Amino acid sequence: MSGFIIRLMRTQHIAKTAMRISRTSVHSQEKNVMNKEEIEEKLKRFPYCNNNYWLITGGAMVLYGLREETEDIDIGCTSELANELEIKGYLFQVMSDGNRWFKLSKDIEAFENWLYDTVVTIDGFPVISLQGLREMKQRLGREKDLRDIKLIDDYLTGTASER
Repeated sequence: MSGFIIRLMRTQHIAKTAMRISRTSVHSQEKNVMNKEEIEEKLKRFPYCNNNYWLITGGAMVLYGLREETEDIDIGCTSELANELEIKGYLFQVMSDGNRWFKLSKDIEAFENWLYDTVVTIDGFPVISLQGLREMKQRLGREKDLRDIKLIDDYLTGTASER
């Protein structure tokens, strides 16, 4: 087999394994949720320059005030930060698009170059824009993402219910 085909098969295997691990860990571990203050505290302790990462998915929903809590903190990061994480020995998997996914701790994951639209600042933290977050959720397309899209749309159109 050619080197390209072997690498492609290995990448596909890694992606499938990551999905199995992700599904298994969600079902086999007790869920730990974080509110806005806990997310902000973890981000304050995050030892990397905030010009090289941005909050995405559930954590972004919490910082926007669209959700009360999330189970983990997902960040998008630049290739520069991904290279630094790799050099420091963090384990990673190469995703189907060629970018890396890092598991930094039990509740923080980093996704290289995962950004739609732009980054804004909320309470001093870099966060994906609402439009970018909506696009990300739409592309993920899971049931919980569809619920989040409804929350984002309601917020953007001013029809969100009072909390």
